[in-house]
Amino acid sequence: RRARNFVKTNRPFESFWMFYDLYEENPDHERAEFYHYASFSGARRIKKHQTVLDLGYAYREKHPDGDYYSDVTSGLVDTLEETKAFEEMLALVVEFLNKRPDDAFSAKFITIWAARLFEEERLPEVIEQCQRWLEMHNNPVFKDGLYYWSGMAHLQLSQYPQAIASFESLLSEFPFSAYTPDGTLRKGISHYYEQAVGPARETLTAYTERYPDGDSIDQAYYFLGEVESLAGYLELAINYFTKADELTTSQDVHDGVAFRIGELY
Repeated sequence: RRARNFVKTNRPFESFWMFYDLYEENPDHERAEFYHYASFSGARRIKKHQTVLDLGYAYREKHPDGDYYSDVTSGLVDTLEETKAFEEMLALVVEFLNKRPDDAFSAKFITIWAARLFEEERLPEVIEQCQRWLEMHNNPVFKDGLYYWSGMAHLQLSQYPQAIASFESLLSEFPFSAYTPDGTLRKGISHYYEQAVGPARETLTAYTERYPDGDSIDQAYYFLGEVESLAGYLELAINYFTKADELTTSQDVHDGVAFRIGELY
């Protein structure tokens, strides 16, 4: 009760030590798992990073089917990221996604994993591991993320047919995914880089119609300008570039629009 009171009164150090003492002194208590988790959570709140790692790994080993297994793993992942232990973090995420494809935390972990590998420009690794998970699992909860991140890696590597295939799988299987708006845009951009005017125009126009307030609406209009420029419709291209310029808050887009309109004139 005293430990809970420390939590309620926002005394995180006292709360941690109370729960930690309960955890160490009562290993066989019926509430031992909760004491372990509460100690771990308390260590997270006061940023005792090494204690978080020690308690977290110990919990996972002792309670592989525990009530707090996923939450503890999430705390470990966050702590490893905060302390820049990136390789250990990546290995932990891969292990979790290998074993728990239906866990709700998997959707968070796939994003953290992919973002780290993109930061390090390890794009072939993203493609290969995404394919392994697609072959390993029938219908994991993070399948939409596999299509999206694989497509993004292919796009960054200028592998446009493969990027289009990945984005098409995302859009057809997961029309309401959080990845779908950006996947639509990236599919259109991939078509543009392939110089496939018709599919690029159709896909980018679909983005502007479905997501008029989308985060990347300026980019959609910018690339529509590029598409119409490629097709030879210069007036329409300028109209799209101007629309992108009106909507954007990005200096890069402003500069790109000014350069392209200058070229067309």
